Order: sequence, then C-alpha cells, then structure tokens
Amino acid sequence: MAYPILGTPKPAFFDSAGAPLASGTITTQDPDDDSVKASYPTAADADASTNGTSGDITLDSRGEPTSTQYWGKDGEDYKVIIKDSAGSTVYTLTEIRTPGHERRPTVVFTSADDTPTVAESNHFQTNDGTTLTDFDNGQIGDVITIQNSGTACSVTHNGAILILAGAKDFNMVGSDTLTLGMFSDQVWHEIGRSRNRADNEIVASFANTLTAGENGKTIFLNLAAGGSTVLPAPFLGANFKFIVSTAPTTAYTIDTNGGDNIMHGTHVDITAAGTEILVYFTAQDILTFVANTSLVGDILEVVSDGTSWFCKARTGVANGITTGQT
Repeated sequence: MAYPILGTPKPAFFDSAGAPLASGTITTQDPDDDSVKASYPTAADADASTNGTSGDITLDSRGEPTSTQYWGKDGEDYKVIIKDSAGSTVYTLTEIRTPGHERRPTVVFTSADDTPTVAESNHFQTNDGTTLTDFDNGQIGDVITIQNSGTACSVTHNGAILILAGAKDFNMVGSDTLTLGMFSDQVWHEIGRSRNRADNEIVASFANTLTAGENGKTIFLNLAAGGSTVLPAPFLGANFKFIVSTAPTTAYTIDTNGGDNIMHGTHVDITAAGTEILVYFTAQDILTFVANTSLVGDILEVVSDGTSWFCKARTGVANGITTGQT
C-alpha cells in the first residue's frame, strides 16, 4: 500500500515571505546514506514500483510538484530536501517514515542480497542459498520473522549487528524460521527460532562429519560395515544423539574434532552375568560401538559446554562400548 511522503499527494512549498517556491525543487533521498531514492507519481505506481522518479522534481508556480504527485512505499524511510529556484536549500526534512500497512504480505528477499531491506514488511522468506549477514532499513522496535524457502542458507552471528542464540550461525533448512528484534539502533537480537525440518535425523552410511548446523540431530548408525562419525568443534549448547540401528560387523566410532581428548562421562555396561555396571571415563577422544558385539538400540548422547563433550551412553551387552585415546 502506498502513502504520500509528506502527508498529501500534492504538497505545496513557500518561502519565508509566504510566496510559492516557483521553479524550486524537491530532492528525495534515503536518510541512511543520502543516496537518491525514488518517489512515485501515483499510488498505483508506488504499489507496483513503476514510473519511479529518481531525479529532482520541479515545483510549479503554486509551489507544487509539476504534473505529478508525491507518493512513497509503505513503511519506507525518506529524506526530503526543498530548494528554491537558485538551488539554495530552504529546509530539509529527515527521518520521514511512511506508515506500515497493517496486514502486509510476506516479502521474498532479493536473490544474492546478503543484507536485504526489511522496510516493506515484518514477514520475509529467503530466496536462495545466499548467506545473510545483516538486515537493512530496520528501526528500533522492529520485529521481523524470516522463513527459509526450502533452499539451505545461513544467517551469520555477529556480536556487533546480529546476535544469535549461542553466538553461532543459524543454518536454515526446510521451512525453519528465525525471529529478530531491534532493541538498540541497528543491532538485531534473536527472539526465537523454529526448526520445521523433515531431516532432523541422519541415517549414517559413513563416513560422516557433523557440522554445527546439524546441532540437535539424531544419528542412526545403520551400516553393518561400520565407520566413523566426527563431532564438530565443541560449542555451547551443542548436542547429538547416536543410536545403533544395525548391529556392526565393523566398529562404529564417534570421534572428536581434531582428535582432542575432551570426551568425559559414563556408560552403562553389562557384565557376563547380566548385571549393570557404570563405567566412568575422562579425557578421551573416541567412543566405540564394538564390532560383532554392540547391539541394536545401544545409544550415546553428547552435549557440550563450548570446551568439552559430556557423554552418556548405554549398551545392552558386555563390552559393547569402549572409549579411548587415538
């Protein structure tokens, strides 16, 4: 929906003596960087982004825009400079913002734009796999929600302008959503997110190296020939679950990134007599579901504090799980 930038589609301007600013001009700019910004001759043009006027508009003998009106797009910011016929600035109007339409449609970001504008709506959809690093034209009090279009893309954490949970990038897939609010000037804070994805589980047919963007997933170990799954570098809040879904004839191993000895925890084992025993381990870099021993349903859960991996595992057979250093 379009709005007249100065509250009327046909504004009139006068000098200090009250005379019309005949042959004066209107200059329209973006207040963020003083770049030229389009205005539109009709409301329909503003809605359709057609026939935009990017140069100065001349004023007629009544001090009004010559043969045109003065429309802008809803929810946008404008800076207006009024000059007399000699080109001298009479006055400057800054930080004009046209009202936002109460029920605005979802806007699709422009392809390959890594800092898209959010002036046109509060609801947005990603376009492609472009990594998003900031959002332009936001104001304090804005709340925006971004939905992934189905093509995986990342939103980048930056402590100065874009603050995400866990101080980590959010790799959006499926129809994941991210909600951000601007509480201080030009700094977006994450309010919440949803992982509306159909691939929250991984069936591991090795080899498999996990990424931070796969945080929270369950990995089903289903290849009898076994193999290695490598954890990502630890970060606060990281968590994964591993379940043996096919008994291994060659071991399944869960390895730390770079072979660091940062796995600590316990695993429940079973004695030959069928009694449960709790095994404690520390400063290890590999956990193994043992070949020809580990059973379907054996499980490992790992969480991280940003430095180490804390583990809780269980096997249904004697010596089904081992840990060690490589």
